[in-house]
Amino acid sequence: MNTVSLYCPMAGFTVYGERVRVIREEEEMEEEELEEDETEEEETEEQKTEEEELEEEKEEEEMEEQKTEEKET
Repeated sequence: MNTVSLYCPMAGFTVYGERVRVIREEEEMEEEELEEDETEEEETEEQKTEEEELEEEKEEEEMEEQKTEEKET
């Protein structure tokens, strides 16, 4: 059976066999979490822009209503 060893100079220790697989799985999980966070951020940004657009439309409608009221008086 082959054992894989991985020396990490920054941490100063060697990782053997099964632990390498666990580290890879942890890295994959972290990458997935980062991707999920990015998509959540994008969704919240899209929601904010949609809300801002709706607010702008409401303000424009109110301005138009005020103008028509001023013209009537």
